[in-house]
Amino acid sequence: MEQWVLPVIISSNIYIQKKLIPFTGGGNNSIDPRFLSHFSVFYIPSPSRDSLFRIFSTILQSHVTTFPIEIQGIIPTIINSTIQIYEEILRLFVPTPTKSYYIFSLRDLSRIIQSLLQTTPERFNTIERFLRVWLHECIRVFSDRFNNLQDVELFYKILEDNSLMKDQRNYLFRKPILFADYRTALQNDQPKVYEDLQDYQAIKSIFDEIILEFKEQYGQIDIVLFNDALEHITRIYRVLRLDRGHLLLIGAGGSGRKLLSKIAAFTANCQIFEIQLTRNYNEISFREDLKVLFNQVGLKNIKTVFILNDSQIVDESFLEYINNILSNGMIPALFTEEVKEIFLKVDAIEFYGLGKRWN
Repeated sequence: MEQWVLPVIISSNIYIQKKLIPFTGGGNNSIDPRFLSHFSVFYIPSPSRDSLFRIFSTILQSHVTTFPIEIQGIIPTIINSTIQIYEEILRLFVPTPTKSYYIFSLRDLSRIIQSLLQTTPERFNTIERFLRVWLHECIRVFSDRFNNLQDVELFYKILEDNSLMKDQRNYLFRKPILFADYRTALQNDQPKVYEDLQDYQAIKSIFDEIILEFKEQYGQIDIVLFNDALEHITRIYRVLRLDRGHLLLIGAGGSGRKLLSKIAAFTANCQIFEIQLTRNYNEISFREDLKVLFNQVGLKNIKTVFILNDSQIVDESFLEYINNILSNGMIPALFTEEVKEIFLKVDAIEFYGLGKRWN
C-alpha cells in the first residue's frame, strides 16, 4: 500500500503541503514560480500584538502562581512593556553591512520569557527584584548584540523611557546587571539558583575557584579576571544553560573568546568538543567529526559545547551543517539507515534496562 507523507515546505512566509518532495537546506529557500503554480498558497501573517500578549502572559502567569500577589499583578504590564521594547528595537535597529546580525524576531521575545522562567519566589519576592531580572534579560537578549556605544546608549534610553522604570531607577540600573546560577557550580549536590550577582568581587571569588578546577582538568592557563571578562563569561554561561542555547561571538582575534567559552562551558558542566584541522580536512572529515559529536550528545547523553572558530570553516558547506543543527537539531543523511537502527536498539536497551534514558 502506498504511504503518503505530507511535509511542510517553508520559504520565508510561504507554506506548501504536498506529497513527499526532496527539499534540502536549513534556511529560507526560493521556490520556482512554475513549481509554485501547482499549489494553493496560504499566507500566514505574524501574530498580532494581542496574540503575542496572550501567549507570553499566559506562560509567565502560570510560572508566577507561587510568587507574591503583587508580582502576579504586574505581569501584564511587563509583557506589554516587553512587546513595546521589541517593536522599538525593530524600528530603530536594522541590519546594515556592518551590522548584519542586527536581526530580531519573535524568538528574541520568547528568549526573554524563557529566561524569566528560571526565577524562584524565594529570590524574587518583590516587584523591584522581579523588574531587575526582567531588565537584565532585555539587556542580554537585545543590547549584547550591539557593536557600538551609540546603539547601546539608544537602547538604554528606550529602557529608561519605559513606564516600568520610573520608580526605583537607581536600584534597577545599579551595576553590574548580571544574573546567573553558577554560585554552586562546583557543588553538584547543590541546587542551581538563578540570582542577582550583586558585585564584581563576589563574581571574581566564584571564578577564582572554578578556574583552579579548570586548570586541573585542562592544564595551565594565563588569564586575568577583570570586570569585562567576568561579564563575558557570565553572558556565555547564561546562554549555555538555556535549552538549545547557542552563541555567535564576534570580536578581535586574541580577545579571549575561545578561552572564555571553554571556562563558561566548564562552569555549566559541559564537555568541550572541537574539530582538529589537518592538511586535507574537508567536508567528509567534518561530517565524520559531526558523527562523533552526535553520538556523544544523542547516544551517550553527554552535555556538550561545540566550539567552532571562523578559521576552521575551510569549506562553505560547513555553514550549511551548522545551520541545520541550529534550525532543527539534525543533519539529513548524516547516518545510514543501518546505523540508525543500531542506535535505536542501543537506546531501547538502555531505556528498558536502566529504566531511564531521556530526561
